[in-house]
Amino acid sequence: MHRSATKTVRRHSAVFADLQDQLDRRTRELNEALEQQTATSEVLKVISRSAVDLETVLDTLVQTVARLCRADQVYMFHLRHDLWHLVADYGLSAAAREFFQTHPFTPGRGSTSGRAALERRAVLIPDVLQDPEYTLREGQVNAGYRTTLGIPLIREDKLIGVYSIARTRVEPFTDKEVELAATFADQAVIAIENARLFEELRERQAELRVTFDNMGDGVAMFGVDRQLVAWNRNLQEMLDLPEAC
Repeated sequence: MHRSATKTVRRHSAVFADLQDQLDRRTRELNEALEQQTATSEVLKVISRSAVDLETVLDTLVQTVARLCRADQVYMFHLRHDLWHLVADYGLSAAAREFFQTHPFTPGRGSTSGRAALERRAVLIPDVLQDPEYTLREGQVNAGYRTTLGIPLIREDKLIGVYSIARTRVEPFTDKEVELAATFADQAVIAIENARLFEELRERQAELRVTFDNMGDGVAMFGVDRQLVAWNRNLQEMLDLPEAC
């Protein structure tokens, strides 16, 4: 009976330990999900509040991605004049940041960002020092990264940029971290698109203002409340009006 009781206690202890492990694992998963949802909500708030301040939004994005994906560094690049230019970063030393800012590089399979852009999908390089195609050696020496993940930024099937997250140790990102990084790529696209649309609107308003001011006749604009809200130079001179708002 003593042996039987001992076995029963051990079996119950094993079952309890297994249940406790499952509970702990589920608690960690719920906490991670809550943290991700909170971070996504915070980023979207920043985008809505700072729609035209692209630098602030991108800085928030790279910081959030680094924290949630346990990355040491994050790089965001924009393709301009057939070269990748650094537009936001996290975790870089002053020397590494200066190197990437002053050494834009050509797209291609020799870099994580270039490879992700060419393949238009997330690209993971477990260790850049062991990858035969990787050629951005000077950048690696300056920044010291080993494991890298590249994510393309695509808007309406058009590549507008790419970003990479990196670890200074060899530790591949998990499928969950890759999926999370891709989600934040969507937020970056929203921010970049908002900034682009605002700039287009500002340019269009400037063009309309020039056209408005150079009309031969006096022209006035009224709001929905029938209040005078704007007028051109000719009407201003004719009626001796103050400067239009």
